[in-house]
Amino acid sequence: MNEFDADRRADEEADRLYRFLGQYVVVFQWMEAQLDQILLLAYGHENWAETQTRLVGMRNAEKINAVKAVVMAPSPFGRRIGRPGWTESFDELLERLRQEGRRRNAIVHSQYLFEFVEAGMPPLRSDRRKKGGAAEFEQEDLDSERTEAILKELAMLAFDLSQARVQLVHWYAAEELD
Repeated sequence: MNEFDADRRADEEADRLYRFLGQYVVVFQWMEAQLDQILLLAYGHENWAETQTRLVGMRNAEKINAVKAVVMAPSPFGRRIGRPGWTESFDELLERLRQEGRRRNAIVHSQYLFEFVEAGMPPLRSDRRKKGGAAEFEQEDLDSERTEAILKELAMLAFDLSQARVQLVHWYAAEELD
């Protein structure tokens, strides 16, 4: 491989990685907005300003916990009670969201190494964290297969969250009519 081809390959890999990172962050933020919408609905339209102020100060994990608390409360989504399996399924969804939050933190806070791209290797994601007083490393090759798999998993999670939010909106509206 000549120098021109190596540079072009490095540019293509960088572009592919940046596209992946952008898509990932945008979809993740969209999912966080779904959590915000559930909380805005649960806390009531009349409390919109206070809820916005509250949401601004919450981390993703805190929003997931708050969503669980409002959905499992007797109201405003009480119609979920008596739906066999729904609560367990919703708990599983929330756990997947927690796991994705951890992956998001790793993706956003990692270093990306391109040193071996010219030799045909994919970019490397390297995440260094302090755990128990020691440095802990997590590394992952981000070839096109891996980034596509991550985006597919994220898309499925986003779809499932959207379906749950729609169900909650319907139960909220039905409860308001009672």
